[in-house]
Amino acid sequence: MARIAHCIVAIMIALCSPHAGAAVVTGGFSGEIFGGSDFGSGPAGFFGAGIDLSGQRITGTFRYDTTQVPAGQPTPPNEVVYQDPTFNTQFLDFTVTINGTTYTFGTFPTAPGIQSIDVIDNTDQLQFDFQRFGVNFDEAISLRFISATDFLTGTGVPTQFDFVPSGVGLFPTGTFSFDLTNGDFAFASFDIDGGFARLAAPEPSTLGIVALALLGIAGLARRPA
Repeated sequence: MARIAHCIVAIMIALCSPHAGAAVVTGGFSGEIFGGSDFGSGPAGFFGAGIDLSGQRITGTFRYDTTQVPAGQPTPPNEVVYQDPTFNTQFLDFTVTINGTTYTFGTFPTAPGIQSIDVIDNTDQLQFDFQRFGVNFDEAISLRFISATDFLTGTGVPTQFDFVPSGVGLFPTGTFSFDLTNGDFAFASFDIDGGFARLAAPEPSTLGIVALALLGIAGLARRPA
């Protein structure tokens, strides 16, 4: 019994072990809109703040799994772009929140479209570009961060950065837009005054829990009668 349980545990742990180098990266940002409009289907727009979004605070989130990010392609010196040339890989997730209302990108059914992570080493920039197009609807978001972290010191997709408000004459900025079939239409450009990216804490999987249970059974089986 003990040997069987230990064998099952070993198999389960192997199945539960993450892919080497795998990491889920989560991040967030905050800023202020300096130009934008919201022509939502409701009287006060999608975000409920009226047509003119200028001066509104904006927050947002992003997420990506390094196992899903396409291979990096060197472009100019000191720069690497992570992007699927066929535009068929969904690997970026975003939200934006204005006036307490959140818009989540990537929810309607259509091809993944343009998705890229652009790492520029000599100016320590991290840029995201996300664009999806369907029949009678589209959405896009672009973010540019400046970081104190030397992104290309490692050999993979960035898994963290430490936000700074400017660098080498550059300033963190962002834009977003969406035009939906129900009449919701909004766009904005904004300055970014805060941001972060960190490795997400791993969560126990169902297989992992089962493996621990079997390990306990194996321990009981080894106890003398």
